[in-house]
Amino acid sequence: MAADDDVVPCLGLCGSPPIQRPRHVLAPMLPNPQARWRALPDDALAWREWGGEVVVFNEQTGSTHLLGELAGEVLLRLVAADGGATAAAIATDLSDNPGDDAGWTGAVAEVLSEFARLGLAQPDKS
Repeated sequence: MAADDDVVPCLGLCGSPPIQRPRHVLAPMLPNPQARWRALPDDALAWREWGGEVVVFNEQTGSTHLLGELAGEVLLRLVAADGGATAAAIATDLSDNPGDDAGWTGAVAEVLSEFARLGLAQPDKS
């Protein structure tokens, strides 16, 4: 049985079991919290929200993803942000205590990194 620190958390992206990570493998590098991110264009994503979870279909890849509450909130904020958004700005928006969003920023950055892997969002290159 693996120790708790060997299990990669769900990151709000549900539908797959936790991944076992060997101890010698470092955690992935998180994106800069000040980097601006954009969701795919509106015509490339179809999404529906049910009870805190979001199902999103990526027209470009043909993939469907079930997002947990955090990932769903991050995606919905990116879709609504015309000029994109930073992990720090999304974290501040999600935090109940302004100024106490450091933990949120890391969690949002992890979700954005996973979105990049899934093709749901990308850092803004401009």
